[in-house]
Amino acid sequence: AVAGEGSGYTSYNGSDFVNLMDTVLATGADSIEIRYGSYTLTRTLVFTANSYFKLDAVGAIFNYTPTTGDAVVLKGALSSRYDFGAIIFTNGSTGAALHCQNEAGVNFLMSEITFTMLKSINQTGIGLYVDSSEEGIDTNYFMGTNIYGFNEGIRVADGTGVSGSKCDTNWFYASYVRDCNICIREGYPSGAYIDDNVWFVNVDATLTNSIAIKTGADKGYWHVIMGQGGGASTTGIVLDSGAIDNYFYVMPPFSTGPWDYTDNSGSLTNVIKDATGIILGSSVSSGTFIVGHTGSISQANGEAGYIQSHGKDS
Repeated sequence: AVAGEGSGYTSYNGSDFVNLMDTVLATGADSIEIRYGSYTLTRTLVFTANSYFKLDAVGAIFNYTPTTGDAVVLKGALSSRYDFGAIIFTNGSTGAALHCQNEAGVNFLMSEITFTMLKSINQTGIGLYVDSSEEGIDTNYFMGTNIYGFNEGIRVADGTGVSGSKCDTNWFYASYVRDCNICIREGYPSGAYIDDNVWFVNVDATLTNSIAIKTGADKGYWHVIMGQGGGASTTGIVLDSGAIDNYFYVMPPFSTGPWDYTDNSGSLTNVIKDATGIILGSSVSSGTFIVGHTGSISQANGEAGYIQSHGKDS
């Protein structure tokens, strides 16, 4: 079921798959293939930092059985590619299905991470967790589909600015994120040292009180297909305090969606647009606030900042 470069396939007997993978990884292979099949993880599968490494596990289904901890952890990558199939929390773990976290001094750069499913139950845990709290995670490509059932579908954690701890210039492609309390959270807890990420996503706030996108980061570019299948209690976009210079292009149009946003950023530099024009934004030359539909602005004592909640059109 598993082969390292230059070796034959090692059979998987249905017991804990992590034991087998630890043996294969210890060979130092630069390329590993995991054939189509279902594999049980009774503890976390850890990939240590690798350079110029390739994992092909597109047809594999990883079933993580504990109720705590991460299913798969990537401890670093440089010019590497990891192609996963499905990673499933069969009992709903509080950890992450796919956790990218490198230690101080370890690269996570210029690599491609893909998957075909991340699944949990009862809105537990995190689907994809990009965690730059110890070291920078930059200029990577993350692509996947069918993220559902988590508390947070995708989480990007704050950097600290220490030892290069930041998250920037990554590309995220997620073609379907749904049935999560927060589908995408860019900034945990706030959005510090997160900037210039690019997002192409299809998100649906299908649950009562759920949020499709929540960000406190800077200079993000978002191309969004938006759904709020959970109805009036849901929110499409939440701009958290400190979010600046973010650009959103959202479909379907605001007037026919319906979808909505809440702006707590305190900034006039975030822009939300659809095919009809600007929904939220400002004129750079004058600082004039522009809003394309009915809404309200709360601004005290002439301060530049504001807080706005914008409801769905009826």
